[in-house]
Amino acid sequence: MEYKINSNTRIKADSKQYIVQTRQCRENPAEDENTHVWRDRAYFTKLDAAARYLLEQFVRESDIPDLVKLGRDLENFKTEITEAITKKDV
Repeated sequence: MEYKINSNTRIKADSKQYIVQTRQCRENPAEDENTHVWRDRAYFTKLDAAARYLLEQFVRESDIPDLVKLGRDLENFKTEITEAITKKDV
């Protein structure tokens, strides 16, 4: 199963784990016509832990200096994650 959060982030699942993956540019795109590749970022046994990880990383990697804007953007990202997960579970 795959939960697509946005164009650069997804959570893949198998029978034992959830894998948070991000899309990155290939180092040598000339070798392959695919210029992007999915890289594993973290592994979890529970989906809610993977979602929490994504939210924490969003804050850590953010360069938004305004806390109010950061809070707004965080809520929007939280909504993206929730919609992606609940859409698959329906």
